Amino acid sequence: AVIIMVEDTGIGINPDCIDRMFEAFAQEDDSESRKYDGIGLGLAIVRQVVRIHNGTYKVVSTQKKGSVFTITLPSTRPAKGLAKALPASASASSSAPAAAASAAQLVKESVK
Repeated sequence: AVIIMVEDTGIGINPDCIDRMFEAFAQEDDSESRKYDGIGLGLAIVRQVVRIHNGTYKVVSTQKKGSVFTITLPSTRPAKGLAKALPASASASSSAPAAAASAAQLVKESVK
C-alpha cells in the first residue's frame, strides 16, 4: 500500500465537523464573517480521488493544535494489457521531470 500523511499545524477541526468537512463547499464556520478563507472543496476532492483508487482516508484532529490526514491507497498491478495501452509519457519508464511538465501543462490549460 501507499500511505500519505499530511500534518496541518493550524487550528484543528471540531470533532463534530470532521465528517462534514469532506463534503463539497463545507466549512466548520460557514458564516459570512468567518476568519479563514477557502471555498471548502479541498477535502471533498481528496475524498473523491481516494475513493476512485479504492483507498481510505482518516483524520485525527485536536482543536487549537492541528490535524493529521492519512490516506492509504492499495498498491496493485495494472490490469493485463493496461501498460501497453498507456501513452509513453504515462509509463513507468517516463522521467519525473517530463511527467511534471505534462501535469503543469494540463493545469495551465485547465485554468484558461
